[in-house]
Amino acid sequence: MSTKQPYTRVIRALREVRGMSQARLAELSGVTTRTIRAIESEGSSPRAGLLLRLLDALNASNDDRGAAMGAKHV
Repeated sequence: MSTKQPYTRVIRALREVRGMSQARLAELSGVTTRTIRAIESEGSSPRAGLLLRLLDALNASNDDRGAAMGAKHV
């Protein structure tokens, strides 16, 4: 069983399902590829605003947004 935070699983899963590279997600959300890598590996915990930008860039559904935001105190 994975111990990754919900936002980590959701971001990575959505990115992979959409066939999107970390670089493309970074470009669409206005951050660096290094930031995306850090978030996906839990080396960084994004603030709610950044998490929402990532979810917007991924065209996340309301269910996916809820799953990702469940771990964040917003």
